Amino acid sequence: MGIKDLVSEITSILPGFSGYYEKEKRREEDKLLRDYLFKKIEDIEKKVYERIKKITKSKEMKEIEKYVSITKEIERLKDSIRYSSYGYKGFFDIVDVNEETLEEIMNVDIGLIKMVKEMKEETIDDFNSLSAFLKDFEKLFEERKKIILGYKEV
Repeated sequence: MGIKDLVSEITSILPGFSGYYEKEKRREEDKLLRDYLFKKIEDIEKKVYERIKKITKSKEMKEIEKYVSITKEIERLKDSIRYSSYGYKGFFDIVDVNEETLEEIMNVDIGLIKMVKEMKEETIDDFNSLSAFLKDFEKLFEERKKIILGYKEV
């Protein structure tokens, strides 16, 4: 899949996203993407709190403890998404960004978008599935950071 196809796919999900081609737009579009991901993770967090309320009525303390612990993971993930912009500054200041690098980042971005977009309600009701989803999402988001930071000095 080429850059134009990747841009089209992301744009179909995030209106206003035109791609990472122009240097001055890179930071703005990165923020747009991260805001979208943050909102989706925040929506998941709200559903987890609803799940906790539901479990509280049944007084299943072990289940409550597991879900409360996962809210800490969600909060950490939200912070990672929210505050990652500072570490990306050097990358988005680069005049000539390798097209291969952009394609790599955009492929990861599409993966992240698809993960949150395709998240099922049943995943939240199953602690193990929710935990696996959060770990997979965090791993992919960390991969995105590594790509960006790895190419920062180019």
